[in-house]
Amino acid sequence: MAGVLITSGCSETGSSQTDIPASNQDSEAKGTDELLETYIRNIVLRKVDENEPVIAEMTALTESAPTPYNELLLDYMRLQSKFLRGEIAAVEREVSALAEAAAVSGNDVLYLATVSLFVNVLSEQGRMGSARDVLEETLTKITPVEFSSADILVRRAKARLYQGESEYLSAIQTIMPIVDYFEGQNEYSILADLYGDLALIFTNIRQLDEALSWHERALRLFYANEDRVGIARTMNNLASFFELTGEFERSADSLQVAIAINREKESWLNLARNYYNAAMAYKDMKDFERAAEHYRLGLEMSERVGSVLGVMFNTYGVGEMILNKSGDIEQARQQFISALEIAEEVEHNGIRTNSLRQLYEIEKSIGNYQAALEYHEQFLEMTILFQERARDTAIQDLMIQHDVEQTRNENLLLSERLVFEETTSRNRLTIIVLLVIGLVTAILFVVYALATKKRLQKAFVDIKNQRAMLQVQNEQLEKIGQERDGFLHIIVHDLKNPLSVIKSSVELIKEDLQDNPLVSLVERSLLRTDLLIKSLLNVFRMDQLDVMNQLERQQSDQVIKRMRNEYTLVAKSKNITLHCRCDSFSFNTHLESFQGIVGNLISNAIKYAPPNTEVWVDMSREEDHFRLSIEDQGPGFSSHDMDKIFKPFAKLSAKSTAGESSTGIGLYSVKTSVSRLKGEIFVEKSRWGGAAFRLKFPFLPLAEPEAEIVD
Repeated sequence: MAGVLITSGCSETGSSQTDIPASNQDSEAKGTDELLETYIRNIVLRKVDENEPVIAEMTALTESAPTPYNELLLDYMRLQSKFLRGEIAAVEREVSALAEAAAVSGNDVLYLATVSLFVNVLSEQGRMGSARDVLEETLTKITPVEFSSADILVRRAKARLYQGESEYLSAIQTIMPIVDYFEGQNEYSILADLYGDLALIFTNIRQLDEALSWHERALRLFYANEDRVGIARTMNNLASFFELTGEFERSADSLQVAIAINREKESWLNLARNYYNAAMAYKDMKDFERAAEHYRLGLEMSERVGSVLGVMFNTYGVGEMILNKSGDIEQARQQFISALEIAEEVEHNGIRTNSLRQLYEIEKSIGNYQAALEYHEQFLEMTILFQERARDTAIQDLMIQHDVEQTRNENLLLSERLVFEETTSRNRLTIIVLLVIGLVTAILFVVYALATKKRLQKAFVDIKNQRAMLQVQNEQLEKIGQERDGFLHIIVHDLKNPLSVIKSSVELIKEDLQDNPLVSLVERSLLRTDLLIKSLLNVFRMDQLDVMNQLERQQSDQVIKRMRNEYTLVAKSKNITLHCRCDSFSFNTHLESFQGIVGNLISNAIKYAPPNTEVWVDMSREEDHFRLSIEDQGPGFSSHDMDKIFKPFAKLSAKSTAGESSTGIGLYSVKTSVSRLKGEIFVEKSRWGGAAFRLKFPFLPLAEPEAEIVD
């Protein structure tokens, strides 16, 4: 696909034929383009069986007029049909060349349909990066007509790609406009499919109530349409739902229904997925015999249809079952190596991590400690990566939950408003009718007076309701923020246990590999991770403190003296001179927060300042506030750094001068602590070209003690 140029945009009908030779336009374009639109429309609406006569008609037309354009359309229809039957390997060999030919055909609809097919094939093989590149390159050159058949194909391919990369919020945002459109069109065939997509996404992000609601909607429509393939797909997805709720037998039963239907329909790709999911369910039920059998069937079917991901998942599962059943370590080892190779090729971090862990355990059990250490080192790297991914996923899940709750609340408020308006209109009509009957002579005056009164009342009620809505939304946002912080705190806290297990493992290995430099590397990595976890837990702890009710009177020069003593030795280790100047005055502050601010800034200055330089700390009093300044002779901050200095985990341009580690949350902690103490913080270039942090704090009053109740 690289290098393909698109010179025409979509017309109102979704295709452009300016590049088709004139001789072809009259004789073939009209008829063939109509067949293409019909074929794609049937795919979009899940009316695949109705495409058999379309292909037959296209075949007859091509035989009677064997032009390159006709043959290209026929090739696309045949490849798309093979993909729907699960013949991935067969489609893979031809789809790239077909997409390049379609790019220069002059028909944008054909090109977009072919690219969508290409992206789906790449996604099925786990090549998400390549799929994204192909799709983004295409959409920079051509824009489909909104909600045309080609546009729906592209959106579905994009949503599938987002799901494969765990970008669930983007997937929802891509699918929902299609759902809204087809609900307005009453196209229930595709709506059932789209409901199933949303159900699976919400299952993956553990929004189980929302997921079950979409599952039920999809299943009702599939049964109403007598769509057995759709029923099989929903039963497969419901199995994942039951796995999360711990209902393993229901999961296995749902999958057996899906297996029976897909065997009957010869839907081999879906059957391969069913076998794997059934194996997982039986494994959770401790029925290892049936689990091993379904892993084997899933592997055979995945190899048959050319599903790289299916081969990877089932190969790993076969390895697990070999260890559980026969204990044949060498045979299991080969399965895990094969799964690891595929996982590295398609960049699937889950199977890669699990395979590394299994190989580490196998090599350790047979005394091959060098290989075990290599696998363990890679496993630790993947574990750290997973921790970062888990944090990002948790934040994304909270964002999705917030969007879902906000949409639900907006719909509820809209419904209540419509009911209110309907009731108001009905009451108004009744009053007008009664006035007309009873007060014929005064009708104009009364109607005018009542109408004016109602408008004023409605305006007052609207203003009152809007204020109430804003208050409710603010409370909801505050609650969501608290839940997010609590959820992130739980994640960080729970990371301490697996980190302790890893530390213990390193200590066991260290005794046998005392001179191996890799042990030191692992220990340093663990130290950095432990420091990050402790820093995060401290940030969460400080967030929970009510600092304004815990203020204490402090003496400025004593506080600065303690901080200087604490960091003098650190500064001397780099031959850095630490200068401290302070006016002597009393002030009220939360001591732990204030010392954390000063300590973080002094530590940062020493960390990034070169050896044989100086750091200055200055604290001075003014009329109604006091100032704190920390300056160094380091590299300072670039213009690109200024917008993200106080953001957590921001990557800044400066590097520590002695290899000191950084958690990425020090300055974020400083910013939040300054805000809690009602202060302000600014960053600028110091007099010597380094960084200068300027802080300003008001003089805070001590909290008044609660009055004692005397009996």
